[in-house]
Amino acid sequence: GSVEWVKIFVDGAEKDKLINKQYKKTLFLETGAHTIGARVKFKNDDKEYGANEIKIGVKVAWDYVPPMPTPSPTPTP
Repeated sequence: GSVEWVKIFVDGAEKDKLINKQYKKTLFLETGAHTIGARVKFKNDDKEYGANEIKIGVKVAWDYVPPMPTPSPTPTP
């Protein structure tokens, strides 16, 4: 079927809805690991379809997890 739109998601949030047949988008992302996905809606179809998500890293590995801060000791009275 003919595509009505494609929605682009980054880290679970919708970033853009593409309706132009080029379906191209440049994303500028913060440093860190991100998950990118897309959903598509076809004309004459009430459903939305999703593709697999991909994980990428911007200036870090795709599976980077930021370190947890070490709690500072608190003095006891």
